[in-house]
Amino acid sequence: MPGGKPYPRDSAPTAVAGAAGALVVSLILALASGPVVAPPDAAVLGEIQRAARAEQWVSLPIGERTVRVAEFFLGTPYVGGTLDTNPDREVCTVVLDGLDCVTLAEVSFNIARWLKGSPQTPEQLVKLVEETRYRNGRNTGYASRLHYTTEWFYDMGQRQLGTNLAGELPGAVTEFKRINFMTQNADKYPAIAAGGAPMISALKQHENRLSGLRLPYVPLSALGGAETRLRTGDLIGITTDREGLDTSHVGLFVRDEEGKTYFLHASSSQKMVVKQQGFLEAIKRQPRVTGVVVFRPREVGGF
Repeated sequence: MPGGKPYPRDSAPTAVAGAAGALVVSLILALASGPVVAPPDAAVLGEIQRAARAEQWVSLPIGERTVRVAEFFLGTPYVGGTLDTNPDREVCTVVLDGLDCVTLAEVSFNIARWLKGSPQTPEQLVKLVEETRYRNGRNTGYASRLHYTTEWFYDMGQRQLGTNLAGELPGAVTEFKRINFMTQNADKYPAIAAGGAPMISALKQHENRLSGLRLPYVPLSALGGAETRLRTGDLIGITTDREGLDTSHVGLFVRDEEGKTYFLHASSSQKMVVKQQGFLEAIKRQPRVTGVVVFRPREVGGF
């Protein structure tokens, strides 16, 4: 992540103070008792619904609708670690008043889906987030979360939520890389410490499987040619040369009506959600970048 440490897609626990007056809505799915919303005020979702109705977002393709949602969050404070506040129990938490790079992409995609379905309740949004955050769409514990971006894209592609696109882009390459950052840095993750040896063993199995998939990416040298094939709303994972790690940052590709390109992301260095003009330049400025992986959301029918 810009100006910060690279971690798997959920990132290691960090916190950045929110700006005064930031809108807040926190949605929680408690495994034992079913959907729970805390607090019950869904003010942010209501504002998004009103904007969507006024500007007819539902008539837009899923990618453009995803970007409209992400643009709603421009200026929202960067806050990491919001998925890891309860190390003893995996809770599907959705926080909208502070976002990191992954949660911005995740909630934007899922709110875009939510806006075209029914019922449009906070509980339903949490269910949609669970469907994309966890392996096979089910939260069965911390090890079931799709911690690595490349597996996140792969798993969603396998379940027809979109296309894991990198292998179809010009210049894509496939190289073996051992993915083991989390188990090699277990001290950075309270949930791993809480789960002990069984948790490490479960995560190692998933890391070994992911390493064996040898998923393609577009190297930086080929990104100029591949950029012409990208569409507004494509989710972008920035691959890294960091040992044991697949990606260091996530954002959204945007192309406007004049053909200008942008990288829309939650920036840890700028401490907020930003939209940077010049997609290629924005990617090249990322530390230790080797290229990108790409996921293209797909319009899925009702809930």
